[in-house]
Amino acid sequence: MSIWYRTGTISITSGSAALTGSGTAWLANAAPGMMVVRNGVIVGEVLTVNSNTSITLAVAYTGTTISGGSYAIANLGAVRDGLIAAFNDVMAIFDAAQAGPLSGRFGDGTLAEPGVAFLADLNTGFRRPAADQIGMVTGGVQRALLSSAGLNAITNLLLNGSQVFARSNILGTVTQAAGVPTGALIESVFVGGNGEYTRFANGTQICATTVATSDAGEVAWTYPAEFAVTPRVAAVTTGGGSVAFARASSVTTTTLNMSTFLTTNARVSSFANIVAVGRWF
Repeated sequence: MSIWYRTGTISITSGSAALTGSGTAWLANAAPGMMVVRNGVIVGEVLTVNSNTSITLAVAYTGTTISGGSYAIANLGAVRDGLIAAFNDVMAIFDAAQAGPLSGRFGDGTLAEPGVAFLADLNTGFRRPAADQIGMVTGGVQRALLSSAGLNAITNLLLNGSQVFARSNILGTVTQAAGVPTGALIESVFVGGNGEYTRFANGTQICATTVATSDAGEVAWTYPAEFAVTPRVAAVTTGGGSVAFARASSVTTTTLNMSTFLTTNARVSSFANIVAVGRWF
């Protein structure tokens, strides 16, 4: 039943409580307690519904006699029921909130919508991935996890905008942009027969190897990693006996030549340990 019923017309004599309808169906659309209104003025309260065309008002009508006039019956019961239903809905929401957010307890949440989120940014906040864990989420991605094991930054952990390093990310690929380190702190690589190199985030690079020298002439060594400028080189012979010293020549950013000599200054076949120190940027 709707709030208002307006079908048909009404007639009533001033001083009478008998309301007569024409083209009306009051048995299905009117009930005791409802109000009959015409042009914004109350005609009376329904006492009884006698038939589809007959109503007895609770109080005799005192206005001007009406004959075939328009009207409206206000279903106050529907209004009341609607208000009660709305109130019950509000109370159900409030009860749920009392047992949840209002009590400081929240749902576990998901990556798309964490249990503690923001009205203007629903995929950013905190969630509970498992027991005794708090996940920190931005943009629908978990960036950090707080648990009994500590705080684990799943992506980069920054301090004042700078990368924080730990055992897991000290070693790796050392990179830079315009002279500013952007990768790991230390990069250490063994490159087969060319030896090994170690790079540091500050630009320092160390290359090292052992070269088998020849009495027939200089032996070239190609560094395992190129230098940005010509490096400083130190070499010592490992031949022992009368082998006196090792000498590096033709040093460039990519290669050098190595020889070992006897105490008589004659070139000899032997071995030399070489370390080249310079910069990779």
